[in-house]
Amino acid sequence: MMFFQQTSDDFFASGVLPKMGWVPDLCFIDGMHLFEFALRDFMNAEAIMSKSGMICLHDVCPFDYEMSTRDPDALIDPVGWTGDVWKTVAALLDLRPDLRISIVAAHKTGLACISGLDPGNSRLRDSYDELLVRYQGVEMSDIGADGYYGCFPLIDPKDFLAQL
Repeated sequence: MMFFQQTSDDFFASGVLPKMGWVPDLCFIDGMHLFEFALRDFMNAEAIMSKSGMICLHDVCPFDYEMSTRDPDALIDPVGWTGDVWKTVAALLDLRPDLRISIVAAHKTGLACISGLDPGNSRLRDSYDELLVRYQGVEMSDIGADGYYGCFPLIDPKDFLAQL
């Protein structure tokens, strides 16, 4: 087992996995709870993943508007902060219809399990600045819970595992 004490941006920039000949089958993203970080982590992970791999993105199902804020200092209960990671799912649904995105009702704040990866696809990277402009200013309360959760089925974890 290896541990890397560095930011995910620095980790991916180092190219350590390709240098070692490692091609991950699974990546779990749960870091800084801001859209731009989660989106960058997804892009960087997909670029080095196995095509048959899966990227899991945590905290995509905030259960109230407060926890979906970009500002954790504004929270009454900072333990329940998902930030605006949910926007990553919205951006992927908009820009990458080629991906298979399963939103699992994993306790407590959901998990996006994304497969159908294409390490050579640069659509997100090419649109990164535009995506920031489009999504960073949007709040969950602006589109409403139905506006977000109406875009996908929420899958029971047992049902998701049975599909694998």
